[in-house]
Amino acid sequence: MIISGMDTSEVAALLNDYYSIENTLKRRGFDIKGEEDTTQVIQTTDSFYENLKSSAFRQILKAIYNSNSGMTKSYILEQISNLTESSLSSKLTALTKENCISKIEGSYHRIEGQYYSKTFEWFVSEIIRREMCGIVRRNVKILNTH
Repeated sequence: MIISGMDTSEVAALLNDYYSIENTLKRRGFDIKGEEDTTQVIQTTDSFYENLKSSAFRQILKAIYNSNSGMTKSYILEQISNLTESSLSSKLTALTKENCISKIEGSYHRIEGQYYSKTFEWFVSEIIRREMCGIVRRNVKILNTH
């Protein structure tokens, strides 16, 4: 579609730029120091995003990442009461296949340098971006705020 001689993709790009997080903050007098570091996010694949839509999947992942010494299957089942053993097994297999967790001697462990909180922040931003067509920036650091 053409709007005032411009293609709709050009109009969309102009609107995204005008309403971007950066421009919105600059118009309010803030300077951005940094943003969007995905190195501490557990995984950013489409299949991982789809799996995170399951609350049971998020509960398992959070429990493992909050544990300092790893978790056994039986301990996870005790902690998350609404899971069946077969459901837990399939979710643990998916997490292990995607290198989100590691299995060492029957215990499931977090991957060093990655954090559930950063991953959940990424997930929420992806929901806003993918499902609601919102403009999103994660981990924005602003200079000179009190």
